[in-house]
Amino acid sequence: MKFRFVGGMNCPDWILAEIAEFSKITAIRFRVWCSVVADHIKLGDRQWGEDHLKRLNPDGHIEERMVRGMIAALLFVFEKAAKYRCSPADLELEMQQLGLPSEHCKQMQKVYAVQKDDLCAAAAEQIHKEPSFSIASHTTDSVDGAKVPLSFPTDPKPSFQVHLLKLHTSGGDRVEVAMSAEKLRVLKRELQVAAKTLAKFS
Repeated sequence: MKFRFVGGMNCPDWILAEIAEFSKITAIRFRVWCSVVADHIKLGDRQWGEDHLKRLNPDGHIEERMVRGMIAALLFVFEKAAKYRCSPADLELEMQQLGLPSEHCKQMQKVYAVQKDDLCAAAAEQIHKEPSFSIASHTTDSVDGAKVPLSFPTDPKPSFQVHLLKLHTSGGDRVEVAMSAEKLRVLKRELQVAAKTLAKFS
C-alpha cells in the first residue's frame, strides 16, 4: 500500500514494528512524545540525552533501546510528512491504516496540525543546496577552429561561435564558462525541466 506521508511510497517495515510499541503507552503520553519530537525537529536538535529520555519515559518502564527506536520512528513520520506536505487529516488516516490506535492517531494529528508549518520549514532547511549562480555577462566570440585543441568538440569549420558566460556564485566566487551554441541550448532545456520538476515543492 502506498502512503502520502512518505511521498506515495510503501511504509518501511521497521516503522510498523515501532507503531506496535506505541500502542503500549497511553494516548496522552503519546501526545507528549509527539510534541517533544516535533520540537526537536523544529530546533534541528539531533541530540537525545538522558534528560530527554526521562521526559519521555519518566517511570523507566520502557527499555532505553526501545525508547530510541520509538523516537526514530516518530522522527521519520513527522519529517517525511512535512517534506511531502501531507495534510493532518491524511496523516491521521494513514497512521490508523498502519495499525496505530485511533486515539493515538488523533493525538498525533493534533500535534502535527499545530506544528505543520514549522515542520515544513525545518524540512526545507535540511535539503542540501549547492551555491546558486547568476549570469554577470554573456558575450559571443568567434574562434579559429584550427587553433582549438582536438579535445574541444567543434564542427569541422574554419571558425565558430563560442558563448562566453561570466558567472557569480552565491558564495562570492566568480566562474567563466565557454560553450558552443548547441551546448548552451541543451543546458537551458535541462534547467527548464529541473525548474519545472522542483516547482511542485516550492
